[in-house]
Amino acid sequence: MAHSGHLVFWLSGDITIQAKTLQMFSQMAPQLSFCNFPLIWVKSDNVGIMPDPKREPRRIYEAALIASREDRPLVKPVSNAISSSTNKEHHPHTKPEPVLKHFLQMFVDNNTRMLDPTCGGGSSLRAAEALGAAHVLGLEINDEYVGNARRALQQFRILRKASTLQKEQASEQDTTTDL
Repeated sequence: MAHSGHLVFWLSGDITIQAKTLQMFSQMAPQLSFCNFPLIWVKSDNVGIMPDPKREPRRIYEAALIASREDRPLVKPVSNAISSSTNKEHHPHTKPEPVLKHFLQMFVDNNTRMLDPTCGGGSSLRAAEALGAAHVLGLEINDEYVGNARRALQQFRILRKASTLQKEQASEQDTTTDL
């Protein structure tokens, strides 16, 4: 991790697991300062795990913890919760790009160098690039998901480049019309 930066990672909504995770980080990386409130994605399509329908509710939210190193300020504060439907197009556990863009706008600017060590379908990479990240790197162990992530990121870059060219051409036409 950079000398100064943010760490965001998704984990179980189980508060026991969250507490153990925080305890582990306090021992292994005491330089990290964790936010007391997690980021929450509520799955608006009601998709979730129902481990014991007679004793527990359906789990339709996912949580992420946030930490900073050296009191790194936010780029832009936003709410810590968002509602959005699931999307399993590129990976079975994909976080939707609108969700990631919402949360990542707190941390990503044109100086950002982002690493996603479990990038799955690459939605975090696309979201960070859409927000102007200088560099993104995703790691994924499953070859099928690596291929999905590469194709989706390549398609995203092609569409973004085409959109940029259209905007430039429209701007040039406006300038010519004004003369």
